[in-house]
Amino acid sequence: LRADEPHHDGHRRDHDGEAARGRRVRERLLPRPARPSGRQHLPVEVGDGLVRLPGRPGRPGAVTGGVRGIGPGIVDRALGVVLSITAVLGTICIAATVGAVVLDVRPLVVTSGSMAPSIDTGALVLVRTIDAHDVAVGDVVSVVGRDGARVTHRVQSATRVDGGRVSLVLKGDANDVPDAEPYVVTTADEAIADAPRLGYLVAWLSGRAGVVLGGLALVLALLVLVGPRRSAADEDDERTPSHRADPRDRTRSS
Repeated sequence: LRADEPHHDGHRRDHDGEAARGRRVRERLLPRPARPSGRQHLPVEVGDGLVRLPGRPGRPGAVTGGVRGIGPGIVDRALGVVLSITAVLGTICIAATVGAVVLDVRPLVVTSGSMAPSIDTGALVLVRTIDAHDVAVGDVVSVVGRDGARVTHRVQSATRVDGGRVSLVLKGDANDVPDAEPYVVTTADEAIADAPRLGYLVAWLSGRAGVVLGGLALVLALLVLVGPRRSAADEDDERTPSHRADPRDRTRSS
């Protein structure tokens, strides 16, 4: 019996060695389960609706858009921009109206190129009404002809006639000959300033598009003034990233 014991012991060692090699082969073939770490890599809000996704150790995650969509802050900023533009346009309109009343100035939109290159098509011309006796040769004046059409041309000659009237011969800078007939007037609108292409904007705002734009601006202003406003504390809460407790953390801690 004693002579057989070494034989059985060597057989068990060979069997154990084969089993260990088999376990090592299975460990190399099968994926190891992920070890739970003490720190959870959760998405973190970095501001302005952006969220940083978890990345690999040592490498920052990508920054992507927030999951809340368009927030109230973006809407407020957009409304603020619209209101600022509307306020600027409104200020210009009020200043133009006051200036027109005080200085007796009116705007005219040039619809033809007969005065080019001095005054091109689409220009905005500011005119003031003067007595016809004050009109001088070389002035640019705007008068209404017998057919009711308004003409803005340069004065070639001014002749006084009976009844305090003046006969004006006008000619466009781009025309080769004067107008077909003189204009007999008692007053004329003298051009004192002009702005290229600004007449297009004035004509557009004076039409249906300007009415729609003004109504939209009024509605937006009412929404901002009457709508609910958030407090500064609410905005700070939205900027501060919040994390929900992970049930696995409680399991690990217990």
